[in-house]
Amino acid sequence: MLAKRTILLLLLGQLLGCSVRPGQGNTGGSDVIQPLWTEHSPNATQPIDSLTCAKVVALLIGIGRYDPANGWEELSSQNDVALMVATLLKRGVNKANIHTLTDQQATKAGIERALKTLADTIPPDSQLIVLYAGHARQIPDNSGDESDGYDEAIVPYDAPPANRNWPDGYLLDDDLNRYITGIRTRLGTAGRLWLIFDACHSQTLNRGRVAQRMRGGIAPLGSSSIKRLQKPGQVVIKAESDWYEGKSTSGKLAPYVLFSATTDGGPNFETTDASGQSLGPLTRAVSEAWANATNAETYRSLFARVAVSMARYAPYQQPGLEGDVDTFTPGCGSVRAFGYTTTGERIRVAWPRQDAALTRILIDMPFVQLAVSQPDLRVDHRNRGYRLLSASNEPLTGDTLSAADCAERIRHYFARNMMLQLHQTSPDFQVRVTMQRVAVKTEQNRTIVTDTLSDRMEVGIPVFSTSPAERVVLTLTNTGPKPAYMTVVDLQPDGTLHVLLPGEGQSVAQYRLMPGQSKSARLRLTEPLGAEVYKILLTPEPIDLRSVLQTRGNSPVQHPYETLFQRTYTTRGMSQTSPLSLSDKTGATAEVVFRVKD
Repeated sequence: MLAKRTILLLLLGQLLGCSVRPGQGNTGGSDVIQPLWTEHSPNATQPIDSLTCAKVVALLIGIGRYDPANGWEELSSQNDVALMVATLLKRGVNKANIHTLTDQQATKAGIERALKTLADTIPPDSQLIVLYAGHARQIPDNSGDESDGYDEAIVPYDAPPANRNWPDGYLLDDDLNRYITGIRTRLGTAGRLWLIFDACHSQTLNRGRVAQRMRGGIAPLGSSSIKRLQKPGQVVIKAESDWYEGKSTSGKLAPYVLFSATTDGGPNFETTDASGQSLGPLTRAVSEAWANATNAETYRSLFARVAVSMARYAPYQQPGLEGDVDTFTPGCGSVRAFGYTTTGERIRVAWPRQDAALTRILIDMPFVQLAVSQPDLRVDHRNRGYRLLSASNEPLTGDTLSAADCAERIRHYFARNMMLQLHQTSPDFQVRVTMQRVAVKTEQNRTIVTDTLSDRMEVGIPVFSTSPAERVVLTLTNTGPKPAYMTVVDLQPDGTLHVLLPGEGQSVAQYRLMPGQSKSARLRLTEPLGAEVYKILLTPEPIDLRSVLQTRGNSPVQHPYETLFQRTYTTRGMSQTSPLSLSDKTGATAEVVFRVKD
């Protein structure tokens, strides 16, 4: 049974946001990335389903040009809308079915008018996609149905000044809920609603220089009403992913799914694409993941790949998944049935150019380019060492580093991104990956499993603990028709990576799995906290990535995946764009994303 508060209640509760302008960075250099290489498989695609495409309708709302004099910082939301338009057209959606509402058009009345028009006129059985990119805010609840004492609200283009107590100028979740319910009713059970909200509800102000705009930072309008509303004995429950109380397909409503940019109260930092344009990380990740989606993919599996993409440029951010997640995505578009893609993008780095020693090292690294105002990484000179920070100002190193160690960390960051951008599928090589929490204790210097623990999920993503009393059992099962060697690379949120399996001292032969065979390893997770990705490489012959890393690229390589790793150690003047010779015989990749918490 659905609660009175349906989609928009928690939707906006997760997504209140504002922005911080990007820093200026160093002069010279460029924020536009020229890829070192880009390789795609030949056109082994599935045809566009024109009948299904005709049923896809999109409403894309983006508000970025707020009036800073009213306390609302500008965003880059127009780029979110432009990217989604391009993505939809590429997927085969009819241009006439794509409706945009940006800036001056997206007033409170304009948004309400657009939603009402959809509720009145959208053809039944349609597949509706709604994108919102902009600010949102908490407003004191006056009806008693909010566990935290706040209503959530979209901040329209014509919103009142942020310091004025004018709640009528916002579009409250109560009003949005009525429109969305009307739309779902008209769509019917054969229709579908996909909500993509690229905003956040952080109230944390900027902590020092930040290279990216932040969708998060405006405090609630007034005080929470929770004290007035709370009754004796009432339990106040924080609104999180467990708000969903039943299947939304009950009755006559269309099923829905919500992708949100953040759910944990953290800020939503804009990212910068290869062209140097800022945009929301969720919009970018959805576009990247959906571009390679099959026509028979569920929202759950699509979201897993969205989370992997966000782990590349927003590893400390927790995206959210809600609703009927096992329904299928819009079956529209020409996509590869099997194939590969790999890209090597330079890392935009800001560093003190007056530091001659560091500059000499960095300019000799082919994957480093000097950033102008949108760095992926920033190097600060601290006393006698260096500190590496992310674009969102998150420290990536605890202690200060030498210039050589700083360069090595940047090298790891590039290699991690390179691995996250490697995708290959094959009918011959497939794997099922499971991660099981277990309780352990230590007896006579031996770690013993004492119990199997229940899965811990937060908004669609597995969560594991660094507790010494817990371990994770990682199990790989060969579900393909051919034998395969399994290599697992651990891609960590602080930009580092290491070969996890085969472990130190283990033979690669131990991870050669016959069809149907499984192999398990018990692991203890440690810091850094955040979104972590295990990249699984399946190959018909053994590979040794550990040696490539340990010898800094000086060991002989045979396989294209080894060549990828070796490229992180090439210097200027050496070949950097020779083909990798990937093919359907190379192997395949898979990944699993999870979060590590205390």
